[in-house]
Amino acid sequence: MRKLKAGTLAYTITIALVVFLLLIFFISFFFLNNILFEGINQNQKIELCLESNINLLLADPEFLEKNKFNYLSDNEIEFHHEVKDWGVYKILIATAGNSKIKQEQLVLFGIKNPIINKALYLCNFKNGISLSGKSKIVGDCYLPELGIRRGSIEGQPYTGQDLVYGTINTSEENMPAINSTLLNSMYLDFKNEAKQRSNTFNSIPDTLTNTFKVDPIRLFSKDPITLNNSLSGNIVIVSEKSIVIEEAAHIQDVIIYAPYIRVEPGFKGTLQLYARDSIRIGKGVKLNYPSIVSLQTQADFDSWVIIESEADVRGDVYMWHRGSAKKCKLTISKDAYVSGSVYCAGKVSHSGNVFGYLQCKSFELISSTSKYENHLLNAVIDASKLPEAYVSSFIYPATSKFRKIKCLD
Repeated sequence: MRKLKAGTLAYTITIALVVFLLLIFFISFFFLNNILFEGINQNQKIELCLESNINLLLADPEFLEKNKFNYLSDNEIEFHHEVKDWGVYKILIATAGNSKIKQEQLVLFGIKNPIINKALYLCNFKNGISLSGKSKIVGDCYLPELGIRRGSIEGQPYTGQDLVYGTINTSEENMPAINSTLLNSMYLDFKNEAKQRSNTFNSIPDTLTNTFKVDPIRLFSKDPITLNNSLSGNIVIVSEKSIVIEEAAHIQDVIIYAPYIRVEPGFKGTLQLYARDSIRIGKGVKLNYPSIVSLQTQADFDSWVIIESEADVRGDVYMWHRGSAKKCKLTISKDAYVSGSVYCAGKVSHSGNVFGYLQCKSFELISSTSKYENHLLNAVIDASKLPEAYVSSFIYPATSKFRKIKCLD
């Protein structure tokens, strides 16, 4: 019998060991790769379930009443959701997953555009409306029975070819219905925040951020507040006196309550403003979408909102009086812009630009020599320029469909 040399035996053992290790490596590689692929596949399925069910919820509000369902997923994936208010918008918190993997998405949403192609609603009370200068109305209108006519103020006759570039309908004496329950709750929220004073503070940190996955940070002061801070997320700031927002402030998605609010010239940010007495939006201010400028009051004295020249408000502007609407006045100054819905249960002095839907009791124009009722001079109301991505707040009665505005952290 022939014997193997020691070197040959060692070589053979080495080759066998290498082959064995390679087999172990490839088996482990395919095993781990299969686990990784399965994990990726599960993540994709959960992500699809999350997105699909969110779309289903927004398309059919009846599903919002249910907290758990699997309509667009398999039995291995569960979907849960809850809805909470954030000012006049709502937040959908959606979770999908199984025993090993979970995903969460927070969505700010509102009502799918209920004002499409609507330009102007002027209550059917006393006078019709007169246009002068470069005034322009594009979209469907609801006007008093006395209608609309050409005018001339301060030597500026109406220059347009048509009086309205859209259909004309007859309005009612009263303002269109809005969600007064929501407005009442917002008014009571302010009173409750002021009453509780549970988070009274001496100063606000220079930088403050809060996720929407937890309860809001609520800050209250009985004194006037001046903001030049960096504030972002799930934060509510309340003053019993007034709040001034300086140009240097960086504010994103924050809610502000005060009797009087002033946004100083040059500020840029996204926020919801809720006042009881008055709001002033300074020159050149840019409030990004979806911002809210809202005044709700029952005071016996005059209340007002002023949007100064070159200011750009991208969102909705609301003025609502729980008593006499005669005490409400909204001023949209020359070269100011509002892209969204404007609702004023009182007078509007308009010489700027509204890209969307303007609803009011009456117009007031004060020239250098006189005061005019229901006259517009060099004022633009153009529904065709309302951004396609616009989503209304819940100030309007809910329609059959909601729409996502953006995702939140």
